[in-house]
Amino acid sequence: MDLNSLPSLSAAREKLMGKLVLKKHRQQESLFLIEGVRLVEEAYASGLAVNWAVVTESAGERELSIIEKLVSRGVPVYRAREQILRKKLDTVTPQPLAAVCKLPALNLGSLSLPESSVVVVCDRASQPGNLGAVFRVAEASGADAALLGPGTVDPYNPKCVRGSMGALFRLPVVVCESEEELGAFLEGAGFTVFEARTGGEDIFAVGSFPKRTALLLGSEADGVSSALSSLARRRLSVPMTPKVESLNVAVAAGIILYEIARKTGRLK
Repeated sequence: MDLNSLPSLSAAREKLMGKLVLKKHRQQESLFLIEGVRLVEEAYASGLAVNWAVVTESAGERELSIIEKLVSRGVPVYRAREQILRKKLDTVTPQPLAAVCKLPALNLGSLSLPESSVVVVCDRASQPGNLGAVFRVAEASGADAALLGPGTVDPYNPKCVRGSMGALFRLPVVVCESEEELGAFLEGAGFTVFEARTGGEDIFAVGSFPKRTALLLGSEADGVSSALSSLARRRLSVPMTPKVESLNVAVAAGIILYEIARKTGRLK
């Protein structure tokens, strides 16, 4: 494809890209930004609604290939100078391809889960990179959804999107407006809640897990709110050597989720 055949990025779209770095504008526009050929490929493959894309003159064969696919699907693609992406995107060295996508309209009422389900519940997670990594390991271990408490960082934060490596496009992720709404859903849907917490039961000593299991994760600094912690039937922890106080939340989530998956046969 000849990039010169593509229309130039307008000033209005350039301005919008800069605004989408901020949560309030993502919510106002119901749009979010993805960067890099891999994420754009993942978005395309998952069927995510890509509104438009932008490419620079340094695009290689891989970028050109996905651009052709987007154009064939009717997605507008614009060309821009590298300086524009460097100025508007969240990364220090932006890649030559980015896209603006529609925020998925998913809520607890529209969430459809199988009879045997594992969900990850994130409360007050403040680091977007860590949250993205939790999404990635949740999908990899066979979890069915991620539910976010009201104090959790926006899952469409650019760092979270990058950290998820495409898992955010495939794993149902629901942002809950209140702890009461989240708690009512878990109880009403018959989930048994296990809280990941230092000093809990050794995850490897737990014999089995119920058909509907929810793993509750808090921030490394503040843990889980008392309202959500009160829903937990049991507390789980990862055994560690005495000199280690805690693990990164995504690492702990991965260990626990894979053990749940092993004991429930989810990865057969």
